[in-house]
Amino acid sequence: LLVLGLGFSLAGGIVGQLNIPIYHTDDAVTFFKLCVVNLVFMVFRLPFIALLISNEKMSVYASISIFDAVLKFLGILVLSYIS
Repeated sequence: LLVLGLGFSLAGGIVGQLNIPIYHTDDAVTFFKLCVVNLVFMVFRLPFIALLISNEKMSVYASISIFDAVLKFLGILVLSYIS
């Protein structure tokens, strides 16, 4: 939660340091915040994936991996339709 709080509070300052046009800063801040949320989910997911692998429950791990890949694909499709 510390990473999430720091990421959201410092998003404007970090994006302000980038060399991008002014009219793209809102999009960059939104993208940065989504990346921070993704980082938090990845950190929370890692111990559970390790537990599944150590217990050799590969069918559950495969299902989660497929679901993860489908969500990433849908996210890319949404981004392509938005822009």
